[in-house]
Amino acid sequence: MAWWATDRGFVAPGNAEFLRLADRGGLAYPPVPVLLAHVLPAFGLCVVAAVFAAITLHRTAEQVVRRGFDGVVVAGLVLPVFAVPAVAYAASQSLSGIASLTLLAVALQGFVWFVVDGDTDGGFTCGLALAAAFFFDPVSVLYAPALGLATWFFAPDRRAAPASVLVMVFPTAFALLSWVFLEWRFGEVVLPQLGGDPLAALGTVGMSLWHVPLFLAVAVLYAVRFPAALVGYLVSVLASVVAIWLGLRFTPVSAYVLFTLVALMSIPRDTGRRTAWALAGVGAVQVVLAWVWPPTSPGFEDWLAALTG
Repeated sequence: MAWWATDRGFVAPGNAEFLRLADRGGLAYPPVPVLLAHVLPAFGLCVVAAVFAAITLHRTAEQVVRRGFDGVVVAGLVLPVFAVPAVAYAASQSLSGIASLTLLAVALQGFVWFVVDGDTDGGFTCGLALAAAFFFDPVSVLYAPALGLATWFFAPDRRAAPASVLVMVFPTAFALLSWVFLEWRFGEVVLPQLGGDPLAALGTVGMSLWHVPLFLAVAVLYAVRFPAALVGYLVSVLASVVAIWLGLRFTPVSAYVLFTLVALMSIPRDTGRRTAWALAGVGAVQVVLAWVWPPTSPGFEDWLAALTG
């Protein structure tokens, strides 16, 4: 799809901006996509985005398979991640968006291993993945404290929670402060300002959640079985509201992929067979909904026209 769209003259707005920043030279954010734009054409950036998308699919499927679900259930849960037109656009055209979401998927998997399974390496994986995501998209900074906050509600041993929070938050804080120093020393520091309407931001995220019934279904599951953990599960919603309030780029497609990943990574380990089949059914409904009422992002309509025109 990336080759077809590029061959018809389509260049995603994000990729065009990275190429412009690369031509201008100097320090530019986000650094990794701009650095890649120095050596790759627009199609090359699409290929890198597709590689990140494949990693996301692999990580998500692996996490679901580890739950021991039936094959049909696994398919029903994983299909919403990639069998959607708008996600296909993000996976083939939005390098910064899909890369940051891929690293977030890695972070969520590490978070589950660390907090639920007690795997120390999972905590370091979570923290480092979140820090790496910052170099693709600034919105990732908000999910480090969000996952840190979730630790207090998911961790079986509350005494170890402060250390767990530090492991997850410190790498991202270090990456952020390092980049701010570089901008201060060699460029211009541009910090987001709270200028939006928090209620409007809440409404935007609320509308995005209607595209992801799977997230809502898992939330109901936590509300019924693990009420205390529900607060930790919903911190991604809070982080998304703050991101929009700060004026950071947060599209309905980003919200769709993010909340779907959070739902799949957060399915309780002891989920029964009947509940798993019910969640798979919700996943199938989500796929149909995404085709009938697709989430969109800047450039999506032009990309679709390039493919079908």
